[in-house]
Amino acid sequence: MFMDQTAPNDKVNYFPLVLMAIAALIMTGLAHAGVATTGWDSFWDELQDYATTAPGKIIAMLTFLASGYFGIVKRDWGAALGAFVFCIVLANAKTVIEDFLNAGIPVLS
Repeated sequence: MFMDQTAPNDKVNYFPLVLMAIAALIMTGLAHAGVATTGWDSFWDELQDYATTAPGKIIAMLTFLASGYFGIVKRDWGAALGAFVFCIVLANAKTVIEDFLNAGIPVLS
C-alpha cells in the first residue's frame, strides 16, 4: 500500500519516531559532554595546515582559473560564480571554519 492510500482505520506506528527522538537526545547529550577538547583537534590542526599552506593555495588558484574559464569560455555564469565563491571561501578557510565551529546557541551554565 502506498502512503497516500491508507485506509481511515489504519493506526500509525509512532514507535520508530519516538525511538529516533530518544536516540537524538542521547547523542546531543554525549556531544555536549566533552567541551574542553575533542578528538577533532588533531584533525582540525591538520586541516588548518592544508588550508593555509601550498595545497590550499593551489586549489584556490585552480578554482579561480575555473571561474575564469566558466565565465569567459563556457559562458556559464552560475558555474563561474560557484567556482569564484568556492575560491574565496577556500582562501579564507581557516577563519570560515573557525567561525562555524565557534557559532552556536549559548547553553545555560
